[in-house]
Amino acid sequence: MPLYRYQRRLRLARALDLISQYDDLTTLGLDLGFSSHSHFTAAFREVYGYLDVKDFALELLQWSAALALVQQRYMLAIDEANRRDA
Repeated sequence: MPLYRYQRRLRLARALDLISQYDDLTTLGLDLGFSSHSHFTAAFREVYGYLDVKDFALELLQWSAALALVQQRYMLAIDEANRRDA
């Protein structure tokens, strides 16, 4: 992977971390070094396959919450199995 693509992926990953702190995607993109709103959204679409950055972030948060719930249930099941075996 060329260095410029790696750097772009890092900036886009940072955008996902910061998106909740910004009301304006143009400002977020400019703060991360993209030349315009369209440059930011085109790069985002190319890397993540989503046209809307906020929709992607929302879906990512939903998946993260679902994963956390599955992990919690898994740990409870392991604890319960360990108590039964003890």
